[in-house]
Amino acid sequence: MNILISPNFGWKLRPATCIFGVIILMLQACSVTPATGTPAPVMPDQALPSALQEDDICPVTPIQTDFWEKVGPVAGQFPVWISSKGQMYYSKLGPKVLPSTAGTLQFIEGRTTKALVFVDKRVEGDLVITGRQLDGKGKIYFPGEASLVTPVNTTTLQLVKVPPDTKVIPSAHISTHFPEPPGKAHHGMGPLYLAPGCYQFTATIAEHTVEIVIDIIDDTGVHDQSLLDMTADQQDKTDGG
Repeated sequence: MNILISPNFGWKLRPATCIFGVIILMLQACSVTPATGTPAPVMPDQALPSALQEDDICPVTPIQTDFWEKVGPVAGQFPVWISSKGQMYYSKLGPKVLPSTAGTLQFIEGRTTKALVFVDKRVEGDLVITGRQLDGKGKIYFPGEASLVTPVNTTTLQLVKVPPDTKVIPSAHISTHFPEPPGKAHHGMGPLYLAPGCYQFTATIAEHTVEIVIDIIDDTGVHDQSLLDMTADQQDKTDGG
């Protein structure tokens, strides 16, 4: 299944503000209803392709508009959901992100955005999230630590070093954000995309795996997919020894 990010949040950065404010969306108060019983693991309706061909349509995960009145639409299934609108214009995601001067991760202009993750409290454990590009070799990164990015101006960040390509939320059945939707734990997530494309999030907790796909549409025309693919190949060689 597929993950998505919310629309234009009107990003404005302040140099004195903690970088976490760039990634985390705070919500208003809501009551919590205790959850009972644990549904069996749900298998995806159909396997997602390992890669899309040139004319393939991005298999966007259907969104749910009635998940919680405090947030917009989400995508996913038991026990993990991510805030998503299915499709999003690249320029509307959030702050621009520039590569580090070290040049270890080559791209032209990335974008980070606010996203929320919801976990059913009946499933306990650490949540592990990764993301990959289905129509290219790109990855989704998670620069959640302030030491990984630095503000350039009110609308732009710059990487200090390569951020992790895995997001781990320990004890994800316990909320780090409040209020909570009934029976769900609530967390912030700030994914970084290095280019537009069709992206798949994979979220795993306990014996459950949920796949969420979103489509980020290029409305800027400044990207070079071959540069991202070359960088991915170099990283694969490094990881392989």
